[in-house]
Amino acid sequence: MKKLVAFLMMIALMGVFSANAQVPFADTGLNFERMEARLGVTADENGDFVAKSIKAQALENLFYEKIGNYAATGAVMFCVQVEGNRETGIAYPVLNILYAGSPALNTRYAAFAIGEDRYDVRVSSSAINMGRYRVETMKAYLTDAGFEMIKRMANENKISVALLGDNMYVQTAEKVKFYASVKNEIAAESLDALALPIGAPDYSDYPLGDIAQKTFEAKYGVETEITVSKVNEASAYELDKTFGLAGANVSAASVRDIQELLKKNGFMAGTTATTVNEGMIKAVRSAQAYYGLPVTGFADAKLINALSDGRAAAGFEEADEAAEYALDAGNVQLTLDKWWYAKRAETTIPGGGVTVSDKDNIFMVFDGSIASYATSGMSLSWEVKAEAVLEDKWAFPVSIYVEAQGGETLSTTLGVRRAGRLVMTCEIPEALMDEEGEWVIRITVGDWTHEAKLLK
Repeated sequence: MKKLVAFLMMIALMGVFSANAQVPFADTGLNFERMEARLGVTADENGDFVAKSIKAQALENLFYEKIGNYAATGAVMFCVQVEGNRETGIAYPVLNILYAGSPALNTRYAAFAIGEDRYDVRVSSSAINMGRYRVETMKAYLTDAGFEMIKRMANENKISVALLGDNMYVQTAEKVKFYASVKNEIAAESLDALALPIGAPDYSDYPLGDIAQKTFEAKYGVETEITVSKVNEASAYELDKTFGLAGANVSAASVRDIQELLKKNGFMAGTTATTVNEGMIKAVRSAQAYYGLPVTGFADAKLINALSDGRAAAGFEEADEAAEYALDAGNVQLTLDKWWYAKRAETTIPGGGVTVSDKDNIFMVFDGSIASYATSGMSLSWEVKAEAVLEDKWAFPVSIYVEAQGGETLSTTLGVRRAGRLVMTCEIPEALMDEEGEWVIRITVGDWTHEAKLLK
């Protein structure tokens, strides 16, 4: 049986490596030393760090320093920062939002109104008590749409932000010569705190973006979602002119009519009210989820039009993972997408991984995928052998892992009919990073051996 499994895997590997005979080097572009020297950034004992520009640091200090001035009426600030791990070399761009005020929001979405467009940004939310003041921190991973949004914000003199959760908080950020209050100054100055810090990677062409996004989502427990829509989209009911939402500054009659529409479609029960209340917010969330819209809890034209049309819920295509690999039963396929240098190889959910055994060594980390439709499990440690070779002078063994337990751990056992992320590590002397010559990764299964050139 072992020979049969090895033979089937050999066939799969031959097909894969013929198509991927060159593995590109994933230069992370992270310059932690520059962050450390210019911004005073430090990493904790696990290698985790948070970096933000000097402007963002100063603004956050002002936010906390003056919190007593606005805690009753509320205030918001936002900036861009980079979070990551120095040892793995993976870093992700984050939109960081702070809110202090009453009531508690437990924000799910932050809406930014820029001109005629509204960007709905899915955020994580956590709260701490600063003495008698409550501060809510929101974070969102910056996709390409997110970078487009902050670029527009940085070039505007006036935008508005709405924090949407159990309640709604609205703040205008407008640059003026003199500010009437500290909260207005902090919001306006946030428009100048949207630059990436010194030493950050170039996220317009970031080779580890998929891993970084998964790491962010696992750490903060929220899926990345940034959507854009028109504020003035036609609607059967009156909506707020700044955000196009049923919330602040919407007439009592319009709120009541939208609730009647929710009742008519089966999302709300009981008597209607003339204010946006907890029952309406819950009903709107249910309707938005049903129609496949961002679940903000506050109705907009898209939801109202869907309710008015009485159309069916949005459909979702069923993913067919087996088709991606085009494998027969009993087969196994392995792919390598990229590689880079790091002191540690991390799982998708931070905390599970492996670290170099010697401080003078470094990992060559390989990232890819593996799928098995075999009728029995497979040991990746003894049925498959791999090594990284430099100019046929030096050869170093490669360890092969597959993510297990939902991305929490690395395992050397591939289960029956399983597919997942593949992580391979090769520990080499750090001095060889700059050695001239060609690296190849050599994989052996039984009597079959194949090589893939490592591009840099």
